[in-house]
Amino acid sequence: MTSKSDGKRPLGFVNRRGNSADISAKELNELSIDTQPTASDSKTLQTPSKTTNKGEKPDKSTPRRKQRRRFRWSRKYTIVTIAIIALIVVVPIVIGEIMRAQYDSSTESAQSSVQKIIKEDVMPLQQKADVSSKQMSEVTSKLEAVRDDMCPGGIFDNASKLYPRSQTAYDDCIAQRGKIAGVTTQMRDMTNILAYIEGINAALAPVVVPLTDEFAVTATQQSNWQQVTAAIEKINPPTQMKPSYDQLIAGARQVTDGWSKLNTANNSQDAAAFRAAETQLADGYTAISASNDAAKLVVSEKQTELSQQAVKLN
Repeated sequence: MTSKSDGKRPLGFVNRRGNSADISAKELNELSIDTQPTASDSKTLQTPSKTTNKGEKPDKSTPRRKQRRRFRWSRKYTIVTIAIIALIVVVPIVIGEIMRAQYDSSTESAQSSVQKIIKEDVMPLQQKADVSSKQMSEVTSKLEAVRDDMCPGGIFDNASKLYPRSQTAYDDCIAQRGKIAGVTTQMRDMTNILAYIEGINAALAPVVVPLTDEFAVTATQQSNWQQVTAAIEKINPPTQMKPSYDQLIAGARQVTDGWSKLNTANNSQDAAAFRAAETQLADGYTAISASNDAAKLVVSEKQTELSQQAVKLN
């Protein structure tokens, strides 16, 4: 057994590697579990080493001073700035010139097409005594096609208005298109009027043909006018012909009823009823004649309007 004064550590104390180490008695006496580390000691323990092992990241808690880069204008920035300004100025001009050329070409092409239609289609029709609605419709469709193909700006129409030259070309194109549209509108109205007249003439055909059997005039006329009135009632007149149509339908009904009364009076040998029926027939035929005059007036006025619009194309 060793004494306390031998300066060796008591048995049972080993270091962290499990090896025994010699600790003097003096060192053991100086150790105390009640001893607390001082603030300077704690600061020393918490302060990380400035040097780190290779591959280890430095402590992020340590603030790092950022270096400010001083902006220096260079030739590169100058070139980029000039290029941007050039794009802002040049691009609208280029687009405007492209649109101007397109509008001018559209106007010239439309004028050429219209003159060709007038020469090849309109003038030959003027030489004919009667023009059918089909012939008029074919010419109108050609002009409408020219009108619809004009001024094809689309989404660039608004952009072209920012450039004066393209704006002028656009206005000229729209003005020419309006002139063609004015002619096509009048021609389409004339086409509808001609179609209406053709329908009325077809409906009146049974009473226009002279009768050969004089003994069956009354009964036949009554039957024919009943057929005519039914056919006329099925016709839908254009707006311009509505007044004359109303006169015609009223006259046709009056004539139909007059022939019916005349046939009845003739069969019953009623002279007074016969004369009243003749008066009614005369009034009905007068109304039909008046409707015919009203229709001719509408056609004449429409021809005048069409001519006035056609002059603007020159």
